[in-house]
Amino acid sequence: MRDQKLDAVSESFLKVFPVVIKYFILLGDQVSEPNYSYQDYQILHALKDMGEVPISTVGNILLISKSRMTVLVDKLIDHGLIERYPDKKDRRIINIGLTENGREFTFHHKEKLKSDVSEKFSGLSDEELEQFLKSIANFQEVMAKTNMDGKERDKK
Repeated sequence: MRDQKLDAVSESFLKVFPVVIKYFILLGDQVSEPNYSYQDYQILHALKDMGEVPISTVGNILLISKSRMTVLVDKLIDHGLIERYPDKKDRRIINIGLTENGREFTFHHKEKLKSDVSEKFSGLSDEELEQFLKSIANFQEVMAKTNMDGKERDKK
């Protein structure tokens, strides 16, 4: 019985994941400026959350190759959205972080995304919204338990 449930979870997860990714990529495209790619926005939002970090850390988290990260970082620097900083502990390490323009740009992009998501879900009833919020909370809890939320869990 447990194997059947695990198989059903796997099947459902593999069906819903591409739909969610496609939804947010399309949504992101609708609110994004044409000069910036999906990966540009991923980097900017990651830096908003992480602060100044090594380029390789961002690339590893976002699954972007080193060579591609170099191109993307150079472009974002040229546009005044991020800067390179020497690491305070090890000057051989180069960190990247948002500039003030980058913080504002990322903030406005997130606000546009939130507005569009709100609009997409505005047709749901209050009960449907509540059920969806509970589903999202449950999903986040499960992802944390399976260490698939991108965060390290305490090892007990």
